[in-house]
Amino acid sequence: MVIKTGSVADYRPILNLAPVSPIPEAEKITPVSPAEAINPVTDKQNDSEKLPSFLPQKQDPTRPPTFDSETSKKSDTEKKDGSGKELTPQEQEEINKLKARDAEVSAHENAHAAAAGPYARGGANYSYQTGPDGKRYRVGGHVNIDISEERDPRATIQKAQVIYRAALAPAEPSSQDRSVASAAKQMEARARQQLAEEEKSNSQSNVKKALNAYEKSTQFKAQFSSGFSLAA
Repeated sequence: MVIKTGSVADYRPILNLAPVSPIPEAEKITPVSPAEAINPVTDKQNDSEKLPSFLPQKQDPTRPPTFDSETSKKSDTEKKDGSGKELTPQEQEEINKLKARDAEVSAHENAHAAAAGPYARGGANYSYQTGPDGKRYRVGGHVNIDISEERDPRATIQKAQVIYRAALAPAEPSSQDRSVASAAKQMEARARQQLAEEEKSNSQSNVKKALNAYEKSTQFKAQFSSGFSLAA
């Protein structure tokens, strides 16, 4: 192959080279400062502004969070019932009273049942009231207690004492509770009287038995001595 000397243009038909386009202005290298070289500015700082509206936006950690005061206030104060209906302040106040009464009744009856022990018949029985929110709240109750007397007066005395403590177990006994406590005291008094009579009767019986035994012993001695004579 013969290579001819001359300008570059003379070799283009042979080498089939396209004209070289000049370097665009945007691709030219421009000098930067040392600070820009260390902390280059990129488009990543504006990524949060470019996110679609349906995605959560990034929060700048250097800026404090912001809240919608109206929305926050509404979520804190808005109260609804079971059906989603918003309650009025009067209804919410009534519900608060029912909740407090419910807790009071539950503690009251649980104290009765726990103190009564084996003499409580079943659990507590409650009466309910439906509040503005559609829920049921306990507003009253009672515990059935066996107050029958036992055959042994000593067992009756012990039972009456347990019933008395159970009636006054709540922090604030009701008038009915005090009536039961009074009945328990009367039951204990009757049992003590019965026990005293039994002990007295038993004591008299024991004395009588002792006298009878003494009389029999005396008669035996008399018969024994009369059947023999001693000579001097």
